[in-house]
Parts: sequence; C-alpha cells; structure tokens
Amino acid sequence: MQNTGSDGVYRISIKVHPGSKVEKLSWTQENVLIVNLRARPVDGAANDSLIKTLSKLFKIPKSSFRIIQGKTSRSKVIEVISKKNDIFEILKLISI
Repeated sequence: MQNTGSDGVYRISIKVHPGSKVEKLSWTQENVLIVNLRARPVDGAANDSLIKTLSKLFKIPKSSFRIIQGKTSRSKVIEVISKKNDIFEILKLISI
C-alpha cells in the first residue's frame, strides 16, 4: 500500500481470487493483498464484492474506493480516499 502524496489518498495492490469457498484476506511476500471472494467474475459481481468487503474492513463508504487498474483482471490497484489515519493499522492486522 502506498500513499499517493495527496492527503488521504492511498493505493492498494490486490490479487483477487473469485469463486472461492471462503472469503478471506492475506498478504503475499511482495506486499500484495490477496482477497478471496465467493462472488464469481460475472457482470462485475466480483468487483462489487471486493469494494463491499474493503468498505466493511475499513469502515468507510463504498464510494471511497475506485478500481484504477485491472477492472477485468485478477490483479488490481484500488484507490482509497479517506481521511482516516488508521488504514495502515487495519492493513497491518491482516496476517500473512
């Protein structure tokens, strides 16, 4: 995850595994967030589920998230706009 230099704007590299039996979050050695989702990659359902999951995790509105790379790929970059300072702290709690 990186701060873009703009106050309250962050980017998170994410690898999505749609159609998983269990929804979970973890990290790779390269600091990429792995998100397993139950939703299938049909008509944007997996992207919608990803945004909803992140919104619940950070406790900020879904409108604060934007997929800026990889809308049709499993590898994505998500932009998060939030004034909350605890985004880094929340991400540190996700185990490897």
